[in-house]
Amino acid sequence: MVPLVIRSAKPSDRASMIAITRTVWEGTDYVPSAWDDWIRDPNGFLMVACDDGEVVGLQHIEIQEDATAWIEGIRVAERARNRGVGEALLGYGLQWSRDMGCRVARLSTSSGNPSSNRLVAKAGMRVVGSWTPLAVRRPAARRQVESISPALAGEADAVYRHLVASSSISQTRLYTEGWTAHTLSVQRLRLLCALGCVLVVRHHGHIAGATIATCAKPFQYLRVGALTGDTATLSSLIQYVLGRAQDTALEEVRATLHLNGGAQQALEDVGFRQWHTDLMLVHETHLSGVSPASASSRAGRDVYSRTPACPTEPSPV
Repeated sequence: MVPLVIRSAKPSDRASMIAITRTVWEGTDYVPSAWDDWIRDPNGFLMVACDDGEVVGLQHIEIQEDATAWIEGIRVAERARNRGVGEALLGYGLQWSRDMGCRVARLSTSSGNPSSNRLVAKAGMRVVGSWTPLAVRRPAARRQVESISPALAGEADAVYRHLVASSSISQTRLYTEGWTAHTLSVQRLRLLCALGCVLVVRHHGHIAGATIATCAKPFQYLRVGALTGDTATLSSLIQYVLGRAQDTALEEVRATLHLNGGAQQALEDVGFRQWHTDLMLVHETHLSGVSPASASSRAGRDVYSRTPACPTEPSPV
């Protein structure tokens, strides 16, 4: 059997990528729109798996600013499934992340995707939380709420303390941007505040509620990745976000949240519905044995080869 080779992706691999992703999610896969950015990503690695010179799989890893490796876009050609390609990509990706000095690796899957969930469990990754995906189209105009305003970068510490005190965030210390999870930190919040992505409700000078809403390019919708406050505060924040989407001519607002009953009711009251039947699961593993030779790992990442085994292959992560 010809060994499987994993190497850096090249621009000329686009045609193979299109062929692999053409039938994913009935032709709506996001990978083609992300491909060019992934190729140019200075903080990541876009890899392909080749069988006898033919590209049969791909995967991207982004190194987030806290040195977490975020693994995404695992895809395997239909003809190459059940031959260990996904296992090889994930295993190599974890080793590359370890060599690059990452301490943690994470990825997300759908709760209704047993093959992907078996794959990541076999790689030693455990589920750390689940998030519900909701969406509303053509959001209505917002109510004027004087107590809501964008948080300033200098308020990042106070916003952080407020968010991590919430039961929806305290367990994982993660927030979402679509189906990507990020560690919630003061440093990250400073960046989000500077970009105008954090909205807060103030009562008597104190933060009573907050939300993180980012824009998804090139898909042109807002993503709510954290939401805290009492019932009235949640409703006000959501209405404000819907109005912001309308003001900027965005057709849709999506929320991927670790929900409690109050937040879910507030979202449903303004038209949010679960757009995906399954939950988003975030899996995590701690990477030990970091290699001191991380500086040479990029040069050596094209020399991996192995003869595939035969585990069950995942459908798209």
